[in-house]
Amino acid sequence: MNRFQNPYAPGAGTRPPELAGRRHEIEDFEVLLAKARRAAPERSMLITGLRGVGKTVLLNEFDRLAGDSDFFTNFREIPPDATTFRTTTTEICRKVLLAMSRREQLKAAAQAALGVLKSFSLVARVKDVAGMEWSVGIEPVPGKADSGDLSEDLADLFIELGVVARAHQTGVALFLDEVQNLSAEDLSALIMALHRVNQKSMPVIVVAAGLPQLPRLAAEAQSYAERLFRFVRLGALPAEAAAEAIELPASRLGADYEPDALEAILDASGRYPYFLQEWGSKVWDIAPGPDFTLEDVQVAGVEVEAALDQGFFAVRAERATETERKLMRAMAWLGEGPYRWAQVVDAFGGDLKTCSVLTDRLLKKGLVYRPRHAELDFTVPHFAPFIRRHYPTLRR
Repeated sequence: MNRFQNPYAPGAGTRPPELAGRRHEIEDFEVLLAKARRAAPERSMLITGLRGVGKTVLLNEFDRLAGDSDFFTNFREIPPDATTFRTTTTEICRKVLLAMSRREQLKAAAQAALGVLKSFSLVARVKDVAGMEWSVGIEPVPGKADSGDLSEDLADLFIELGVVARAHQTGVALFLDEVQNLSAEDLSALIMALHRVNQKSMPVIVVAAGLPQLPRLAAEAQSYAERLFRFVRLGALPAEAAAEAIELPASRLGADYEPDALEAILDASGRYPYFLQEWGSKVWDIAPGPDFTLEDVQVAGVEVEAALDQGFFAVRAERATETERKLMRAMAWLGEGPYRWAQVVDAFGGDLKTCSVLTDRLLKKGLVYRPRHAELDFTVPHFAPFIRRHYPTLRR
């Protein structure tokens, strides 16, 4: 097939040509937007799932829909080494307010809100604040967002955004990815601020996404978190949606999959969205077409495994130290997860203290998570076979 016409998109956070199996989540978000515009009470959304299930893709789709609905939006990924959430929030809200100020009818209110943001930023000497491009004449507003209590100041700031948006029948939608990287203190402040925003019926929504441990982290940060968020758990696609993700992009270009070829892709990929795109892309590139056969899929399998091993899996494995990889190897050689903690300790050699330290480090790096009490599993689907292929000789 013509590689220049390859319709598949195996990239991190890249929208696939067919966003299959996510209609329900999109409809829920459209309801959230409509209610936010009317300042009607509605829970924001918290999206969780393993790597490769499409969390970032869905966030980006929500961002697009909000923009199309005339909301002011900002998308931000929380890095593992984030300095302070106050810094991040300053950068996010500054961009939103500057966008608001470009509209003549919002300019005066947005300029006033920038003064509140400046107060917020000065509390903790936000990095580069002196170099930020504050509009001429913007001065801090004493008594607003400057208490030093992040939850209180964040609520003041979000309310200020909401006041500007509500006066002009619009809203603000913020999208935060990798939220498990927030400290417990910062996550608590975010939840408390959103609680206050909801009480004030402000048209400000925050949609957060992160790894499977995020609901537990949110509940530990604030017990009422489950009443503020609609929890959306993404996983492997249903068989019908997974088939659509593979078949429809090809059929639009005159190609098709034989039934056994399609079944082989769904089985090998586990129906995970990222893996489906990788399989579709490699089959397209190597097969003569236009009818893709089981043999084509089998030949492409070598290319798919190599691409995933060198990219998707390797970049995560390399984040671990050699000692941490030894613990991951002990897990992987137990088979497929989830793994009982006692079995992991035993497979590692019975060193409970070292196991606990290494597990804590892997949790913080987002490489493993706890599905239930006394259990561990990888945050990356199909990671155990990768570890067994590439780290078979690590010694304890």
